[in-house]
Amino acid sequence: MLDLVISYGTTSQTSEGFEELINTINSEDIKRKVKKVVITDTSYLYRHTISQFSGYCDVNIPTEWYLKNKEAIEN
Repeated sequence: MLDLVISYGTTSQTSEGFEELINTINSEDIKRKVKKVVITDTSYLYRHTISQFSGYCDVNIPTEWYLKNKEAIEN
């Protein structure tokens, strides 16, 4: 199992940087070793300092990070 903790404020963990990570995980060498990937989006932690993030305490509301990276996650 591979646990990924994602921080919205880290540019290498979104868009192209995140796609590169997904492509690496999907490579044959890694795919044989990693059977499950768990992604934890820490956007809800920003609720303490940025008011518009307070809604992310509700797990039914997709975060900005998730919406930007949804296609890569589906891969």
